[in-house]
Amino acid sequence: PVVVDLQLENQASFDGLLRVAQFDNDGDVCFDEVPVHLLASSGGAQRYFLYILPSGEDSDANLRVDVLDERGEAVTAIYNGVPKRTVRVEDRPTSLEEEFLLLVDISVGSGAHAGDLSDAELTGHFHRDVYTSRLAAGDIPEHWIGLEAVDFIVWDEADPADFKSEAQLRALVGWVRHGGTLVVAAARTAGSLATTELIDAILPVDIAAVTQVSNLGAIPQRLLGVEGKFRAADEKEKFIPDPLLEPVTVAPCKPRKPAAMLSYYSDDERPDLYALITRHQVGHGYVVFCGV
Repeated sequence: PVVVDLQLENQASFDGLLRVAQFDNDGDVCFDEVPVHLLASSGGAQRYFLYILPSGEDSDANLRVDVLDERGEAVTAIYNGVPKRTVRVEDRPTSLEEEFLLLVDISVGSGAHAGDLSDAELTGHFHRDVYTSRLAAGDIPEHWIGLEAVDFIVWDEADPADFKSEAQLRALVGWVRHGGTLVVAAARTAGSLATTELIDAILPVDIAAVTQVSNLGAIPQRLLGVEGKFRAADEKEKFIPDPLLEPVTVAPCKPRKPAAMLSYYSDDERPDLYALITRHQVGHGYVVFCGV
């Protein structure tokens, strides 16, 4: 993805096109373009996403960006304080080696610890070394192909309001369907996910009303770092977690068939089992939902 911010300068409006052109070594050119409609009365600024083909490490990016009027003619724009009719892109894109697994954390309202997975001490512990990056949900591309290099996206305290446009939500869903793995965690904000059709359609669970829980059981409480002890039960070692210091907010969930329930808890007052971590396949990708 190529991200371009346009701002009106001393004019009431502008209608035209924004084009990014990419040249190969023998002079061929491919380009992407989007229509531009700017009004000073509504702020006069807009962010645009365009897309280019990935280039190898040994090739030049060789990109140019043009702002065109309604007749298709280039207009003068101010770039880095200098008037230009064509902007040549000098920054080279970052390239990752194929053996890396790229994980992007788009969480807004939490202190997600996804970045810990790229700790040097964990090198060699996974089938591929993990490279992590943070990107605000409202800054992701508006087409799934702009996320194609990403293997995993972590979205903690997930809220559809984190995005600036429905196109970004569609891009996220499209990326999953084309092979990405989305890890979603939500408790207080789970209701917003359930009422957002685009997101609810790819969730592996049906979400019930949010509640407070004081005992999540052995596996979830160990994941939260709660200490405990082992004791013999039915001739097997059983982990007994210490009580939670305070109740946690949980979104009770029922798995949708054929989703896999990876972790669950039981209500103290009812014998029902509620899914806590659930996964299912969506197209060629996966969605993992955590309700705490």
